Amino acid sequence: MPRQKSSCRRSSTPKVRGGSGAELIVRVAAGEARWVWRGVVRGKRIEVGMASTRLQSLKEAREAAFEHTRTARLGGVPGARGPLRHAEQ
Repeated sequence: MPRQKSSCRRSSTPKVRGGSGAELIVRVAAGEARWVWRGVVRGKRIEVGMASTRLQSLKEAREAAFEHTRTARLGGVPGARGPLRHAEQ
């Protein structure tokens, strides 16, 4: 009996989604896996590179992604340093 093709496709990038539309993904390039936070800030979709998966556990990456999502919701720019990081008041 010939093998049938599966109707479901696997994503090439593992994702952990939050309820806010933000994602925590693993990006693999040149054999190195890195955590990447992807979200919407001020109407624009951005990606913020985080640490290597060898240096940062899933739990730590989720905590950092939560902080990035929180910063974005408050009007700041995740991953930025200085005054851009926090919302203008």
